[in-house]
Amino acid sequence: MATFALPGKAPVHLLKMAFTSSEDSMSDIIKTYRNAIVQIATPYSTGTGFYLRNAGYIVTNEHVVRGNREVIIDGALLERQLVPVSFTDQHHDLALLRFYDEKMPQLPITGKDDVKEGDKVLAMGHPFGLRFSTTSGIISNTTFREGGISYYQHDAALNPGNSGGPLVNERGEVIGINTFVLRDGQNMGFALPVKLLLQTLEEVKKLERGSATRCHSCDNIVFEETAQGNYCPHCGATINLPGKEDQYQPTGIARTLEQILEQCGYDVRLS
Repeated sequence: MATFALPGKAPVHLLKMAFTSSEDSMSDIIKTYRNAIVQIATPYSTGTGFYLRNAGYIVTNEHVVRGNREVIIDGALLERQLVPVSFTDQHHDLALLRFYDEKMPQLPITGKDDVKEGDKVLAMGHPFGLRFSTTSGIISNTTFREGGISYYQHDAALNPGNSGGPLVNERGEVIGINTFVLRDGQNMGFALPVKLLLQTLEEVKKLERGSATRCHSCDNIVFEETAQGNYCPHCGATINLPGKEDQYQPTGIARTLEQILEQCGYDVRLS
């Protein structure tokens, strides 16, 4: 989980009928999300992502996948596998992994801007490498600002590994992406509002191949085919396209261990 030091209208095809808000529905919400939340692993960190089937992406935080061309995903309905990082946005700490699996459920997302202080919420993910965990709390502040971005502040417990997981309301709708906590705070978590995710999905919908990134300087989205080397064609700032990231190369003891695993017939990319 990142610390404090880290940095309109929804598409119709993403909006689905939400669950009812009865106590019985809470277990249904958790059951559905358990099958749509994935664990993400890189050579440097682990985190959480959630699958949006109709969009064809796994959503997570940028800091979870930073510096990687592809990452390992695993989940209740998934075999452990590698998927490419398609889009990164360091300013909003948002990333998209291209992926499709019709077995996994479509999660409901709300396009309404009706989140209020006191609303009950659930935070779901894979903290500390656990397979799945859910915590509950309430919205404490709907207008906390950091780096020019408004976040939802809530008190559902977040721990390392929760980064990139969904924040869910009582109707079972995704309302935010859990992004960071206060370093010395007590259950003070912050989630990026889902409206920013929906806007991003509209902006990158023409991304059919390759990768793209949002320029940290001018905020424009740069696609691989329009980039001028490692520079933004709009403002000239240096950019890091995920599809152009260097492949991880282990050294020292890590390389020796991988060689042993390779000799035993294991795919070390998934280790």
